[in-house]
Amino acid sequence: MQPNYNEMWFRIGEKHVRFSMEEFCIVIGLKCTGSSDISEHLLAPISLKTRYFSHLRAVYKKDVESVFLNLPNSTNDEDVVKLGILYLPSSYLFTTTYAKQVSDSTMRLVDLDESDSFPWGKELFNTTFTYLKFALNTKADDEGIITYRLCGFMRHCH
Repeated sequence: MQPNYNEMWFRIGEKHVRFSMEEFCIVIGLKCTGSSDISEHLLAPISLKTRYFSHLRAVYKKDVESVFLNLPNSTNDEDVVKLGILYLPSSYLFTTTYAKQVSDSTMRLVDLDESDSFPWGKELFNTTFTYLKFALNTKADDEGIITYRLCGFMRHCH
């Protein structure tokens, strides 16, 4: 049987348990189907970035959090929603450190109203799966201790 590189099997007690996109999508509840190709939008301006982050060379998770949590009451509803949507992936889905940079592609997706149809679950699975494979191949240090960080969905399990 040829191995399937898009799934992992674990033995938990006497049972064999599969971890693949199918199981992941059931648990996470985010859209896991459709194209995640955003190349057609790469040159689109990012007005959200211009309005709220123009003074910054790079935008980090902490910047999005600060802007979102301190919006004045006069902020238009559309921007409040977009900044809230940006806050979710930048602060909870795709990061493990406070200093994580928010990509222009993520900002562009939110700014162009593509975030509703974007398969966030698919991207999150790929991130989680990649880091899980890496973590499972990690060797112990001199004291026999293995430590690793998982990016993606596992962040929600601690």
